Amino acid sequence: MKVSLYYPWVYLKGGAERLISELITRSRHDWTIFTNHFDRENTFKEFSKVPVVELKRVSVKREISEVLKATLLIAGQKIPAKDFDARCVVIDSIGSFINVKNKDLPVFSICLTPLRLVYDPHYSKHYHARKKGKEHPVLTGGKSVFRFFDRMCWQHYGKVFCISGEVKNRVSSAGIIDHQKLQVVYPGVNLDFYKPGEGASEQYFLLPGRIMWTKNIELGIDAFRLFCEKNKGFELRIAGIVDAKSQEYYDMLQKKAEGLPVKFLTKVSDHEMLKLYQNSFAVLFTPFNEDWGFIPLEAMACGKPCVAVNRGGPRESVQNGETGLLVDPDPAAFSGAMDKLANDPALVARIKTAGLEHVKKFTWAKFVETIDCYIDNIEKKNQQYQKD
Repeated sequence: MKVSLYYPWVYLKGGAERLISELITRSRHDWTIFTNHFDRENTFKEFSKVPVVELKRVSVKREISEVLKATLLIAGQKIPAKDFDARCVVIDSIGSFINVKNKDLPVFSICLTPLRLVYDPHYSKHYHARKKGKEHPVLTGGKSVFRFFDRMCWQHYGKVFCISGEVKNRVSSAGIIDHQKLQVVYPGVNLDFYKPGEGASEQYFLLPGRIMWTKNIELGIDAFRLFCEKNKGFELRIAGIVDAKSQEYYDMLQKKAEGLPVKFLTKVSDHEMLKLYQNSFAVLFTPFNEDWGFIPLEAMACGKPCVAVNRGGPRESVQNGETGLLVDPDPAAFSGAMDKLANDPALVARIKTAGLEHVKKFTWAKFVETIDCYIDNIEKKNQQYQKD
């Protein structure tokens, strides 16, 4: 089967790009990627193995005005359907609007999340806190309009694969598609790459991932400040890419970390990140309501305890007290968990052992096979249709 995949932005080494790269390289089907913003140099090298077609470019900024412009452009564009048997739309915001002008192929979706400003109350709360004000009535009205048209676009999907129960609940609560079309399929972790190191752990906490406001990195810094009041000799290493739209946030984090043993590492290769995991004492995962979250899985695969926010995806991947620690998104709670790990070697050892076994449940092979089997069924239906 030849499948076209649409995702608006393929430009970083983020979770969406990782999922797509794993899918297209492991699948038994032939894929072509269509996107409105492609940056070959800054994303995963796997995208060089398949055709990537860049359509008219849209901004990657997430300001409301830019998102509106991108939505209108996406809704008005056509993707070639000739020579394809099916289409997959990867959703993390406005991708479904590609269905407005493209109804000529069987279409399904991999949903990372519906637009969080509209459908995730935790995201909306933090967004308006950053803007230092209540929601403007115009925005409230705009959300209603968006929901109306978004729901129309979602009706074209024969199936929606949600990457977590958290995401499925967002979609179900929004009522934008028949819940019977929803299926949870957990993304995995590459256990051939992420594995325990051979050396002893060093005295630093690792906070990995893209440096952007939704990752709530200030929580990790504030918690580490409290931790240092009781514990000496530790560092905090914050490792991840900073794109242009997050530069102001990055500058704020640097100021917040002044006077603390904190290192920012913004140009880290995949192998360097692996070493950071392997050599760390423990890993912090601070997003306020993550859709799924690869980092807790990568920590487990490297034999490291992870302290994560007790909300969203981590509730589904981390067994609290057994394969990691889940705590409230509060500096004191995070600091308490970090202190507990620093002073209880037996707990760290138990989490390592349990995590290494637990993470085997989350593999890319399972994820890709689920998608491939669905595409196989599309092929069977097409063949039956041609016979009839």
